[in-house]
Amino acid sequence: MTKISIHTVLTESNVLQTIIEGDLAIRDSAEIKEELLMLLRDNQTTEIQFKNIERLDVAALQLLAALLKSAANQKKAVTYNFEQTEYTNNILNNSGFSQLFEQTPV
Repeated sequence: MTKISIHTVLTESNVLQTIIEGDLAIRDSAEIKEELLMLLRDNQTTEIQFKNIERLDVAALQLLAALLKSAANQKKAVTYNFEQTEYTNNILNNSGFSQLFEQTPV
């Protein structure tokens, strides 16, 4: 198990891109929530890339879905892109969250 890693970069097109790697599990939900709320507070548009995800549970997906709703209520844009792996495909499809999150091929 790998602890979650969150880092942010500014892309050439001047979009803030946050990269999240490792485990997204309920035990990390406070850290994930704090980071995501800070991004939402400080930025009008945020793109979040999920790479090298080793563990993903429904609690984390619910947190991500709630952030999308908060962003929409604040007229802000948040985009999630999951690296498409067999693991993330299975989790997103089996949990019913696949329609909320984009997936990018590996």
